[in-house]
Amino acid sequence: MKRLLIIFFVSSFYLFADDTFRLDLSKKEAYLNEPIVATFRLTYLNKSKPRYIKFEDLRSRDFLIKKVSESKESDKNYTTISYNYIIIPQKSGSLEFRYQRIKVARVEPKTSMIIWKELESKPKKIDVLPISNSNLIAGDLALNVSKKELKNSATEIEITLKGVANFDDIEPFKLKLNSATIYSNKPKVEYNITKGVLFGRYTQKFVIISSSDVKIDKFKFSYFNTNTKMVENLESKKIEIKSPNSRKKIDYLWLFIGVVAGVFLTVTFFYIKRVKRVLPLKSKIKACVTRKCLYKILLPYAHIGELRDIIDKLENSIYLNSDIDVSKKEILKALKEADI
Repeated sequence: MKRLLIIFFVSSFYLFADDTFRLDLSKKEAYLNEPIVATFRLTYLNKSKPRYIKFEDLRSRDFLIKKVSESKESDKNYTTISYNYIIIPQKSGSLEFRYQRIKVARVEPKTSMIIWKELESKPKKIDVLPISNSNLIAGDLALNVSKKELKNSATEIEITLKGVANFDDIEPFKLKLNSATIYSNKPKVEYNITKGVLFGRYTQKFVIISSSDVKIDKFKFSYFNTNTKMVENLESKKIEIKSPNSRKKIDYLWLFIGVVAGVFLTVTFFYIKRVKRVLPLKSKIKACVTRKCLYKILLPYAHIGELRDIIDKLENSIYLNSDIDVSKKEILKALKEADI
């Protein structure tokens, strides 16, 4: 019996000699109601993997506690399991986040006995500063409200708050419209912790069905901004929802505008095309320095009587070595008479 006890104590020492358990906080100073990332890290040798791990639930009178995620990282020699939590201080002053315990079990090689070891993290001090209104959410947030048309003449309104805050304590937004039927879902809350940094999202949706036009006032949200150290009032823009009848009227209006615009653009196109055809033609004639150049420019207009004689003269002059000369002034005069 004595021998077994000696084996037990010696094995306990060597089996758990390289294990560490610690608590890391994202900040040592925070405001009342401001989320703090608390990460508990269990580290052990890869060649000494635990058979069982039991991490007791976190409890505190001074902090709200929410578990976000659990992750594992390994290198060549060690593995670290991270337990990620958000802790929210519920009173101001110098607070202590108490030690936490984790139990690790391994198999003793000689006796095949399962041996448990309890590891304990060190407590951490946190200075919590008061805010002007203790009922306000504290953090850093952005508000966005979007509109989306659905089938069956329904419209979806989505409210999103993003950033750092205790989203679970945000009261759902309320929407009342006398002339519409409103369906609302339960708000969805998401948290993510990456490398000790918290980012969250609060999403709430409304589906609105109405036979008449609807105007929705601004959505508003007030909270304590921990960066500016002031109460910040967030506001969305007003939203207008058109009824199916109004949408049809708008569609017909746009159709009429489209037809008028189409006619206008067609007339304008042919006018510009004609103007562009005349102005470059005169410019090109003035820029020509040889008879062959004039001949190539005028040839497409051979069907016009006023230019037919001029084109023939240029052709004879170029290909039959005729002495007949044609001046640019004569050509421009013929273009004017032909109304080109």
